[in-house]
Amino acid sequence: MQLTLEQVRSVFPEARPSSSMGHEEYYVHCRERHKKGGVYKMSINADTGYYYCHDCGTHGNAFDDFFSQTSVFMPGRARIIRDSSTEGAESTVRQYHKKRIWKGEVPLPGKMQTALSLEEGHPAKEYLIKERGLSEKDIDDFHLEYCTTGYFKVASIGTTAGRIVFPLYMCDELIGWQARYLEKKDSKGKKFVWNEAIKDWKHIPMGEDGRYEDFFIPKYYMPPGMPRSRALLNYDNAKLASRDFVVVVEGPIDCMKVGIHGIATLGSTITQQQARIIKACWCNIIWILDSEIDTEGEKFKRILDDLEQDGNHVVYMKMDGVHDPGDATHKQIAEQVKQKSGYKL
Repeated sequence: MQLTLEQVRSVFPEARPSSSMGHEEYYVHCRERHKKGGVYKMSINADTGYYYCHDCGTHGNAFDDFFSQTSVFMPGRARIIRDSSTEGAESTVRQYHKKRIWKGEVPLPGKMQTALSLEEGHPAKEYLIKERGLSEKDIDDFHLEYCTTGYFKVASIGTTAGRIVFPLYMCDELIGWQARYLEKKDSKGKKFVWNEAIKDWKHIPMGEDGRYEDFFIPKYYMPPGMPRSRALLNYDNAKLASRDFVVVVEGPIDCMKVGIHGIATLGSTITQQQARIIKACWCNIIWILDSEIDTEGEKFKRILDDLEQDGNHVVYMKMDGVHDPGDATHKQIAEQVKQKSGYKL
């Protein structure tokens, strides 16, 4: 069994593919504590699953430690590692995640409060309502939270603190969450990300290659082990709204803009598992693509084939005048969906 990039990114969203000595491997951030931070210092062999951190020496089998099929989450599973803080110490047992559980087996992203309970003028509230044009009802319907103290370290920017948390329910059960950082750009196009630790915006400079220097900071973060490949945001509500059609989008903000008929894949692709769930519930699928998606590419055609099997009807479309549904109003989305598919939101 070979690890795919999609599998690795379900646990390590920052993963980069690479080739070495005739085999594929992925570089990710090491989760252990060590002086140099571990940013892109851990390599994972795609064929064998062997991982090794070139900073701290942590190593093992990724299939067992990160991609176990025996459980959806691994919040309290012990791993045997060597305690590097004490010279000559014997191997000790250490928890991969802290034992802080939200519901069932889902780990808490951190200390949280509901997004609506934040004070007026708070960056998260300003972002959701003023920047993205969401209503307080939208925020309440999707049960958004704000993380004040993070339990998960996210690259160099710190922890999950300062992120909006989108809970993910399927069949009335919490199965995971996605945490999004707050960002803004000034009139000159400079990008800033909110840093909860200092209660201020951190400037993210752009490198000579046109990419932001902290590009390895994932905009969206999901807990290690979350089954992204079979997760669909707003699944329960969309099933109740209509058995006839559904609108598939990429991100949680896109989904909130679509409304009750929308589901989000929480990634740029639709997996085979997600396609099976969608086809089992809806016979008519409206797939709204981001503007940069290449509809002539093999990857897109493969996903389209998966969706169209079993007699399902698929309409794929891009939003006129905007990059994605998140940049449009619900009214604009409804009008274009009606025009291009005939369905009324």
